[in-house]
Amino acid sequence: MVSLEGAVKDYTSGALDGYDKEDVAGLLQDRLAKARELLEERLESVRALCEPVEAPKDQQQAYLRYFSSRDHGNVEQLKANEPQRLSLYKMTAALVRAYAELAGEMAEAG
Repeated sequence: MVSLEGAVKDYTSGALDGYDKEDVAGLLQDRLAKARELLEERLESVRALCEPVEAPKDQQQAYLRYFSSRDHGNVEQLKANEPQRLSLYKMTAALVRAYAELAGEMAEAG
């Protein structure tokens, strides 16, 4: 089985010839720093969205009441909570994308 790292190395071999190795390493670090910053921003956005959830926040029911409805099947509450639910979906998707961008390089990113 060919590793992704090996495939990338094979594909890009020679592509960076002629460039200073320190410059290339600097570009990589800049990319990792930006990816880490984006991941932290996305995570903070989700945390901020969940801030109004009633305590104890370790119980699933508190999140269901906040993002869905306090009373099961209450259509009015579901409709009223729809904007924060849609925000949660969008922010979570953005967080997952930011994580995926950095997942294989977490140690290098710090």
